[in-house]
This record gives sequence, C-alpha cells and structure tokens, in this order.
Amino acid sequence: MKSLFAAAVCGLCLTGTASASQVLVNGGFETGSFSGWTTVSSNGSGGGWFVDSASVSPLNGFPTVGAFSGSDYAVTDGFGPGTNVLYQSFTDPLGATSAILSFDAFVDDDFGGSGFGGEVDLLAGNANPLTGTPIAVFYQADTSGTSNPYAGYSGDISSLMTPGDTYILRAYESDSSGPINFGVDNFSLNVSTSTPTATPEPNLLLLAALAGAFAYRTGRRMVQIQNT
Repeated sequence: MKSLFAAAVCGLCLTGTASASQVLVNGGFETGSFSGWTTVSSNGSGGGWFVDSASVSPLNGFPTVGAFSGSDYAVTDGFGPGTNVLYQSFTDPLGATSAILSFDAFVDDDFGGSGFGGEVDLLAGNANPLTGTPIAVFYQADTSGTSNPYAGYSGDISSLMTPGDTYILRAYESDSSGPINFGVDNFSLNVSTSTPTATPEPNLLLLAALAGAFAYRTGRRMVQIQNT
C-alpha cells in the first residue's frame, strides 16, 4: 500500500530532458570564408587573417603545416608588426550543464620570438575584441621556425560562463618586429543542456482511494491494538 501511494505521488516530480548542440558556426573554415566569424586588425599591421588551403602563408609564402583536417584553415600573415584578431560571439544556452571547447592551433615565428605570438581565449560579450582582457586563456605560444605542428586543446569551459550570457571566442595574434603565422582549425563548442520537464499529473481519484484505504487500515490497526 505504501509503495503504491508513493508511486502515485511521484507523478508530481520533475524530470530533465538532456540535449547537446554545436554553438559555433564554420569552426573548420570549410566554407572557404570567415562566415560566422569577424576579423579586425590594428592600424598599420600590414596584414590580417586569411582562410588558406595551401601549405604556405598567403602573403609571404612562408611554409606552414597546412590544414589540420579538411581543406581549409585560418592563418595570419603580414608585411609588418601589428595585432590581428579573429573572433566569434556566442550565447551560452540556458540550462547548460557542460560546454566542451576544442580546437587545434600552431604558431610559426620565422624571426625567432619577434613578438607576443598567438593566443586563443575567452572574452566577455561586451569586451573590445582587439584590446579586451580575457576571462581565460586556452592556448598561448610563440614558436620559432616554420611548419610547426598543431597543438590540440579540449576542455569543459562551462564553469567560466553563465547560461544566457554572451561571450567572445577569440584567436589573437600580435607581433612587434616581423610577421607571425598563427594558424587555427577545427573550432568546436559542444554544449549539453538539461531542460526540466513535468511528468503527467497523477490520477487524483487513485490518490484519494489510496489515501482512504491507508486511513481505513490504520484505523483498524488502532482498534485491534486497543482491544488487546
């Protein structure tokens, strides 16, 4: 009897419906363009970000490792010092329980440490993409030479964000004396969410019948105790 009553009452409980979604657009640059992304460069940088399918940099022809997968990747190149930013804004979905960020990146500094290098980081949605202070840095390097291999990153960044808020994922390259080829590929932000879902309402007549039966059995037990 108690188990039947508990089962009926559990109809009032809430359950969760889990789902996962890809938040970023064109993470592998396979459209051959920066669709979904925005680029910005400092004045006088003499270069910027490019979608490339070759194993040489688009302006200077320096050797690179090429795309990590597929045909295309994004890479910086220039004829002088400067800062170049590639970024995409996104909103952390409501009900997010995890947010797995992954990407691959390399830095070729043929001039041997001529500047800051390359960085992938997270900014608040209202930050200046060129000058903003990161909430977190996921990758940073200034590697001498050319054709350096990719380094991969994968991690849950949900603790850095508040569901419903907007953020900027940024690839940032800066050099002070010569061009740096900063390459990125395979950006992904897979967010899992849980949405509370109410189960069907319990049968009120069944609840009333169970409650009455429970009270009747309890009353009989009390009478039996008093008569002993």
